[in-house]
Amino acid sequence: MLEHAIQLAEAGKSVYIIASNQRDVNRIQSALDNPRIRVETPERTLDWQSMTLRGTHPNCVVLCDHYTIESRFDAMIKMLHAYD
Repeated sequence: MLEHAIQLAEAGKSVYIIASNQRDVNRIQSALDNPRIRVETPERTLDWQSMTLRGTHPNCVVLCDHYTIESRFDAMIKMLHAYD
């Protein structure tokens, strides 16, 4: 995901990565050195349906750390695979 974020930023996109908590924000941000990539928690008005952040430019791309998805939607993920 980080490589994809860097590629998008190099292509001129404004990239936001959603992390589960502030500790993960700091961890991911320290692995990056690009002002076009911001790391935030989902509380920043993330619309989970459209994967967009309210108030951001239309060329903004939102990526989500897998742990954030797993921790927020654990019951849904279990249901997704319950009847495979």
